[in-house]
Amino acid sequence: MWIETGCGLPVKPRTDKSVMNLMNRFSFSSVILLLALLPTADVQSAANVPQLTLDPVDAKRKRTVPIRVYLPKSDSPQPVVLFSHGLGGSRDNNPYLGTHWAANGYVAVFIQHHGSDDLVWKNAGLGKGFAALKNAAGYRPTMDRFQDVRFNLDQLEIWNAYLRNSPKSKAWLQSSAPRRDCNLPAKDVWEWK
Repeated sequence: MWIETGCGLPVKPRTDKSVMNLMNRFSFSSVILLLALLPTADVQSAANVPQLTLDPVDAKRKRTVPIRVYLPKSDSPQPVVLFSHGLGGSRDNNPYLGTHWAANGYVAVFIQHHGSDDLVWKNAGLGKGFAALKNAAGYRPTMDRFQDVRFNLDQLEIWNAYLRNSPKSKAWLQSSAPRRDCNLPAKDVWEWK
């Protein structure tokens, strides 16, 4: 819409959209500036977060359920975040979330679901990745993912009960060395029932 001015020249009036656009740009710039000024203590502490990398087997289903655990530096009980990757992901995805949560007092457990993980598209062959991902989104892989979560929650409950009473296992968990197996103290507890 154009308005004719007194001298016969058309002028486009300022609309609410242009004002909102200007405000959005200002708001976005303000947020970026604020984020740049935030202290970096969290990032520095996140670099030293202990991690466990385990490949436990659910004996009932004869299924490996790989996990990566990011541990907070605390002896007291901490809340748990259970992270399940999206279709075609792995326990290695989003490490910045695991380190951030652990640096802020959470135990972060990242589960990998075989059959719908990154191996589905990596092993599919050239031009077949999309079809492989589509098949991995079916009923059976979905049910396997649900059972993987239940399995890990049950194991966390067993570990929690054990760790409350075992200083030796607490020391093992606080060690920063990466682990690829379940050879933990008191192996009967860590057998992944």
